[in-house]
Amino acid sequence: MTRHGRRIKRCGTCVERKVKCDEQQPYCQRCKNAGLTCSGYHSQLKFVDEGARFASTTACPSQPVSKSAISQRSRLANGIASTKCPRNPKPQIVSLVPQKNTLFFPYTLSKLSPEDLRCGPGLGPGILSELLTGQHSELHQSCVQALAAMYFGRTNRDRNACEQGLRLYSHALTQLRTDISNSNTEMGTLMSIMCLCVYENVVFSQPTAWLLHYDGLGRLMQARGPKPWRTPAERQILQAARYYITLSAGHQRRHCFLDQPQWESTRCLPEGETPDKIDILYDIFAQPPGIIADYDNIRKASVTDPVAVEVLRNRTQSLIDKLHEWYRDMPWVCTTDPTMREHSGIPLPDDPMECVALAISYAMLLCLVQPCEYLGISLFPESSMEATSNIDQNSKNKFLALEICRFANWALRGQASASYALLLVYPLQIAWFCVQNSEEDLRNVRVIMNSVVADSYGFELGRMRHWDETSLDQGRYGFLY
Repeated sequence: MTRHGRRIKRCGTCVERKVKCDEQQPYCQRCKNAGLTCSGYHSQLKFVDEGARFASTTACPSQPVSKSAISQRSRLANGIASTKCPRNPKPQIVSLVPQKNTLFFPYTLSKLSPEDLRCGPGLGPGILSELLTGQHSELHQSCVQALAAMYFGRTNRDRNACEQGLRLYSHALTQLRTDISNSNTEMGTLMSIMCLCVYENVVFSQPTAWLLHYDGLGRLMQARGPKPWRTPAERQILQAARYYITLSAGHQRRHCFLDQPQWESTRCLPEGETPDKIDILYDIFAQPPGIIADYDNIRKASVTDPVAVEVLRNRTQSLIDKLHEWYRDMPWVCTTDPTMREHSGIPLPDDPMECVALAISYAMLLCLVQPCEYLGISLFPESSMEATSNIDQNSKNKFLALEICRFANWALRGQASASYALLLVYPLQIAWFCVQNSEEDLRNVRVIMNSVVADSYGFELGRMRHWDETSLDQGRYGFLY
């Protein structure tokens, strides 16, 4: 046992009160003036077991004690060796600002999945909060983290965030290969691939990387089969998936399996529910890729098959009729006559998603211009054709392209418009192709695509660029090539 202590000059009462003592004997005057009992002056001594103290501080009690540690404690207890144990440093607050990587996800969620009060209940935004927050698996969580880091980095021009997003993306791809090798077609895997589709829209790492993800999503969806949509969240997710899959088929100018009857929205909805406007539009949108593919086959054939031409004509006419019926339900008047459009008295829809839907439908019409000219089919009703009979087809195409720009400007006028910007990448690319010979009109398209979609909202895929055989590295050049 070792005695520790020292003689102190202050009385015990002043020590406890932590005040200065006047050190008068036998009792201090300060205590008397305060009406307190002075405890007097004495040495504060205590006896400490040095062996126990060293034994308790040389190892962590939560860890197993080794033989060498026991021997060391014994030597210290016998006075053979002594070591001063450092005190644990007190935690210090470095900064009240949160770490940057904790901001990636909430920032991306607020941008890609905002609550837009202008959006009606029938039409949901293209990128849903469920896609980002419904983390059904470890793979999906990795994909969301990669997307969030990269989106934060691109929109804020943060190089470190972009590098972190790239590392997370590589890790997510490794996990995805393992998941697909196990033939996993659950919703979590579909949502993971959709996150990677959005990622490639943001970073545009390679000219065809986005197309590969779209195509992979289609193969996985086809392997899953036309299962019923069980929940509203699942319905919205599969709506967005159908859009990506149709774009993939269209850019490769091949049939899309979604044009089969078993994939129609009426077959997938729960009993008693009816398809909304966007469901019907996506059903119609799944058919142009097949029409374009059949048109290519007929045009390339050495001998024209009249039966195949007639079948294609009937399919195309049926598609045009369904599309104009959809316009009447909007309601909207589709025409290439500016006077007729103004006299219709129908303003642009206040719902931004309806404007996006109109832009997609007009892009669809522009993709069907060449097949319709070959088959002798009018894109517009006869009443509209009488007023525009003196307008050549190029002028009509240009008018439709400028209408797409008008829809895009109206849809992107709000702050919460990133999800709409992603859906507008395809219509704006079609519009750019149709006005590329007019510098004045091209300037308007360039502002929307480069300044708004690419720079403001971070979707690099939406930047104006030339799509050809070299950039796509496919042998086919997209909807219009």
